[in-house]
Amino acid sequence: EEGLRELAGKPLYQYVIEHARQSTLVSTIIVSTDSEEVAKDAREAGIDHVQIRNEEESRFDVLLEQMMKDSLEKIEEEGIIPDVFVMLETTFPFRNHELIDKLIVHFVEGGFDTVIPARKEFNSCWMEEEGAYRRIDEGHISRQFKQPFFTGLKGLCCVCSPATVREGLFFGDKVGLVEITDSIPAIEIQSDTDVVLAETILASSLFQGTVD
Repeated sequence: EEGLRELAGKPLYQYVIEHARQSTLVSTIIVSTDSEEVAKDAREAGIDHVQIRNEEESRFDVLLEQMMKDSLEKIEEEGIIPDVFVMLETTFPFRNHELIDKLIVHFVEGGFDTVIPARKEFNSCWMEEEGAYRRIDEGHISRQFKQPFFTGLKGLCCVCSPATVREGLFFGDKVGLVEITDSIPAIEIQSDTDVVLAETILASSLFQGTVD
């Protein structure tokens, strides 16, 4: 499991638990895992709602949307009906509670079905179609006149209405984006090389633990 990969001597899943706990707007934390080690550690850390996925629920072809739906169903069976469902993946150790709270506030104030962080992109963008590449941006024009694309980072934080999650969806009809300009929270740990980069950042003054 990705969450067992260590960064600076600490497994990634511990970072995400800390992020959720530091949020001023998250009241109930659920850890969903297929690892007995993660489940045991989460319970010892005081997490009341630890869900262990069975082999069928953890197959590689099971979409994350389905895992979210299953997790929500389990917590609602316990009598907990959330107003908002927040999904945090373990591979983003540089997120912080301010970003989580910022997305939740945007979700509530805007009446959205889903809110995710996103990065604005002005560079050339291409889409592969049947072995060929088709340019989908506006072409070679000045950045000040060019309409940007936005790259979503739902693994960093995805705030959804429970109704959307019950339908097995990430994105409802009304989607909100919160632009992030700091590239460090968007760093995702998926390889040993990523770990080396992340540990370099942790040891430097680059990471301030704030959100813009």
